[in-house]
Amino acid sequence: MNSIRKAKLDLESIHSIKKLCFHDDNYPLFFNRQLIDSSQDYFLVAQKETLVLGYVIGNHTKENDQGLLLYLGVHPDARGKNVGAKLAEQLVKLLENSQSREIFLTVHPNNAIAIKLYKKARFEVTATYDNYYLDDEPRVLITEQTV
Repeated sequence: MNSIRKAKLDLESIHSIKKLCFHDDNYPLFFNRQLIDSSQDYFLVAQKETLVLGYVIGNHTKENDQGLLLYLGVHPDARGKNVGAKLAEQLVKLLENSQSREIFLTVHPNNAIAIKLYKKARFEVTATYDNYYLDDEPRVLITEQTV
């Protein structure tokens, strides 16, 4: 991996990686465009030369000083090379610099790889919900206190 930078003209690469990573959660291209527009400061990509290896999308809510990690995806060919950990680390730094006192995310309880990655990044499992989105849509709430 050569660098991590803000996402700009990477919509097609991000959408392709998102389809590979989140089979059941595949929003249309225009939704990803809106994510880039609304999360500009917290939308990062990892790249090697000109190839996008992964991305992370977050957001900061000023009203309650909370940060949110929405999505983190790494191309299957780039997994196991610390790309996801580096992306999470960079997003956490951005959110801390934005005065986020707490950063949270949700992940499916069967996604052991993601849970392990977030625990390595100082996050803790704080709750489990059986029906977070819809019936039979369980999620684990994972948070990090930044102060």
